[in-house]
Amino acid sequence: AHWIPLAFMCGISFSIVLLTYAALRRLTTHPVLIIVLLTLLVSAGNAIVLVPNYDVAASGAIVISVLWFITLWQQPKTPAWQWFLSGMLAFVPCLFKQNIGVAYTATMIGTLGGMSIVRNQKQVWREWFMVVTGAITALLLVIVWLSLNHALSDGYYQLFVFSGRTMGLAEPIIRLRLQYTYLFLSLRTHWLPIIGIGFVMVLG
Repeated sequence: AHWIPLAFMCGISFSIVLLTYAALRRLTTHPVLIIVLLTLLVSAGNAIVLVPNYDVAASGAIVISVLWFITLWQQPKTPAWQWFLSGMLAFVPCLFKQNIGVAYTATMIGTLGGMSIVRNQKQVWREWFMVVTGAITALLLVIVWLSLNHALSDGYYQLFVFSGRTMGLAEPIIRLRLQYTYLFLSLRTHWLPIIGIGFVMVLG
């Protein structure tokens, strides 16, 4: 039945908003900033047009990974295995959507590496090393699983060949521009109820 994937995507999208709200509360206590950022998130394509579930699932995995990273980063001391797990979580989006997942994993590892350079502490570098090790371990597990199921060449095709043929490098930017242009033109219809809900969540 068509309502099953529809309910799944709606549930994941709603969870993404709640998890993002939790992450933003850890980063800032300014209610206006939280409302603005949540408004942009809720107004994104997944909330207006229910895209295929692998997009929504990848986005949900990314938000969970980001929230986990923020939680670990704000703790004074964190066991090494938790940073290793965070590296594996950073790779999980690749299982749902390869191009989004690879972009997120590379960005997150690069961001943590940059933060490690700024702090320049041995403990921070060890944490970054555990994250990289966790992501590489997850990648190797996926490669082993694909090899055992004789699907390694298909995985390579989906990741590097098919994605490049279906969408150029500038295509995501063009789609975002069109999406937000539509949103600004329909300000009263979409944004005012969302902003009202945001005020209730933040101030209530």
